[in-house]
Parts: sequence; structure tokens; C-alpha cells
Amino acid sequence: MIGTKYMVKFDVIYRGISNKNNIANLAGIIKRCFPKASKEDIVVYLKQNDLILFSDLDEEKANKIKQAIIKNGGKVELQFK
Repeated sequence: MIGTKYMVKFDVIYRGISNKNNIANLAGIIKRCFPKASKEDIVVYLKQNDLILFSDLDEEKANKIKQAIIKNGGKVELQFK
């Protein structure tokens, strides 16, 4: 269609945490996105690997989330959809 821009979408795949000392900081970041979840539930969730944290994000938002997770000791991958 004329005037329609194709938007690339990404999933943010959480691959685990590289430093267990940072799990509280990372849980705080995730809690901002899921305010109804308890911090304890998020910590348990983050002890898993290969989780799709966010789906169908635009590239800018996906990259911001990726950088926040990496800054707080997490391992993450963006998956092109």
C-alpha cells in the first residue's frame, strides 16, 4: 500500500542472568513493566532461561529493554519476527 511503512517487530528473549548479585536490580526493571507482579515472583521467574519477556516490540523499544537488562547483569537476545 502506498504510504504504509512496514514495521519490523522483535521479541526480547531473556537468556538468564550473568551475575546473581544483580538479580534484584533486574527484577526492579522488570517490575516497572509488570507492576501487579510481586518482586519475589519476578525473581523466581528470572532464575529461568529462554523466556520471552516482551513480544512484538519496535526496534527502538526492544533495544532499550535489551540495554537495561544487560546493564543489570542479564543476558538477552532480540529475535526478529
